Amino acid sequence: LDLLHLPAPAKVQGKSLLPLITDADKGDNQSGVTMMDSLNQISLVTSQYQLIWDRTKNVEYLYDYHADPNELKDLDGGNPALAQQLMNQLNDRLNALGFKGQ
Repeated sequence: LDLLHLPAPAKVQGKSLLPLITDADKGDNQSGVTMMDSLNQISLVTSQYQLIWDRTKNVEYLYDYHADPNELKDLDGGNPALAQQLMNQLNDRLNALGFKGQ
């Protein structure tokens, strides 16, 4: 509804995900959050990377879109600092959303 600039009906609960998708900051750190598999997998997508957090296994997967467009090589173990930085961004976004499933 927010994307279409339509008001939400009074009985609708929750927050718009549009700020997470479009990133209000509009800087080099532009990113968005996607939630998949009944919220069991949540990802942070940047212009170069995708970090997928599998909540059921508490495992993260990190992929480089430019070097690996088919997401075949998980970089998480090879670059823990980047993975942690992206996980922190993901947690910040989820906290801003009021996500309670962490």
